[in-house]
Amino acid sequence: MAMNNMNLAQLMRDMKDPEMMREAKKMMEDPDFQEKMKKMAESQHFQASMKKTQDMMNDPEKVKELEAKVAKSIEDGEEQLKITDAEAAKQEEDKPATLSKSQKSRRRKAANKKKEDAPSDDAPQSS
Repeated sequence: MAMNNMNLAQLMRDMKDPEMMREAKKMMEDPDFQEKMKKMAESQHFQASMKKTQDMMNDPEKVKELEAKVAKSIEDGEEQLKITDAEAAKQEEDKPATLSKSQKSRRRKAANKKKEDAPSDDAPQSS
C-alpha cells in the first residue's frame, strides 16, 4: 500500500509542476492518445467502473469517507517520498564524483588547450 500512496503523492506533486502539465497537455492532444482513450472509454470494464464511481459520488457520506481516505493516503505517501528523497540525496552525497566519457574528454581537451596557450620556458620573454 505504501507504494500506491507514494505514487498518489508523486502524482499530486507532478500536477503542481508546470513542465509536467505541459507534457501531459501535449500527450492528450496527440491523436493516437485520443484514439486509445476513446477505445478505453467504450470498454465494458471502464463503463462499469464509471457507473460505480458515479454511484459512490452521489452518496455524501461515502464522499466524505473517500476524501478522508485519499487525504490520509496522500499524507502517508508524501512522508514516504520525503524519506526516499532524503535517501537519494544522501546516496548522491556519498557517491564519488564520476565523470562521463564526454566530460572527461572535454576536461582533457581544456587542460591540453591551457598547456598550449601557456608560455613555455624556452619562449622569448618580453620585459
